[in-house]
Amino acid sequence: MPRPALPLPPASVLNQLLIYSIVTGEVYYRERPRYSCIDITKPAGAYNTDGYLNIKISGQPMKLHRVIWKMVTGEDPGDMLVDHADRVRDNNAWHNLRLVTNRGNNLNNNYSCIRKAPKAKSGWIVTVDCKYVGYYSTYEAACQARDEVRESVKKCEGL
Repeated sequence: MPRPALPLPPASVLNQLLIYSIVTGEVYYRERPRYSCIDITKPAGAYNTDGYLNIKISGQPMKLHRVIWKMVTGEDPGDMLVDHADRVRDNNAWHNLRLVTNRGNNLNNNYSCIRKAPKAKSGWIVTVDCKYVGYYSTYEAACQARDEVRESVKKCEGL
């Protein structure tokens, strides 16, 4: 389970420090932070080991996509996740960001699968969110079952 996110600064503070382009997803510092060698003509942020962009505000590293969410909506995502709909971790364009639960985020990854049944059986086994959905004799039926489960979960999650 992911550790809880630290509270973000107020949106007014973030908007005083940063400029965000909702089209490109790039963020720039308005002014060079004191005691920093940051180039304000280049997009803010540095990649962390997971491939997300981080930004430091008052010496605290924060995930840039979470900061953007707060800048635009005024709401701290808290324990919710800010998901990249296209699964590209540095694409912070506004149309690509959405607020989801952990389970909703799992639906946007490779946790849903259809795999060939063991040799003793012919057919296809479907799992969604690491849970067994069923056994299907045709690949088409397996795809339909997977898609139906994903859609029902998305409706419950409000996606």
